[in-house]
Amino acid sequence: MQFDVDKHHMKAGRASSMGLLWFGSGSLVTFVLASILLVFSVERVEHAWSKSGAFQILCFLSVVATFLLVVGFGLGAALSKRFPLRACSLLLGVVSAATFVFLLWVTSMGKTTSWAVIFLLPFIGGVAPLFHRRSAD
Repeated sequence: MQFDVDKHHMKAGRASSMGLLWFGSGSLVTFVLASILLVFSVERVEHAWSKSGAFQILCFLSVVATFLLVVGFGLGAALSKRFPLRACSLLLGVVSAATFVFLLWVTSMGKTTSWAVIFLLPFIGGVAPLFHRRSAD
């Protein structure tokens, strides 16, 4: 009987860690694609930097933003006891990152960007598991 309980916890732990991995992968790819679009298509770069320098900085910021999203996603999944599986986690990661990119774009309509939007990342990530119906139990 005790073995079954441990096996159940291992399965739930594996599902949650794979969900975090897929969520992080989806959000990182979305952030990097948005960076590519911003630097090379729209050509919105600082003139002091080259395109490659701006892209490298945006990729670093993408990793930081993905980390904040994943932390929020992990906390939200643990508190709501909903651990989305692979495809759902990937889709939630893409949608969460795209939502943040959209919010950042909306706040930067003027000449200055409001960097206070970055504090919304853990909240966006924490809300994402609520859009998943079933848990991994």
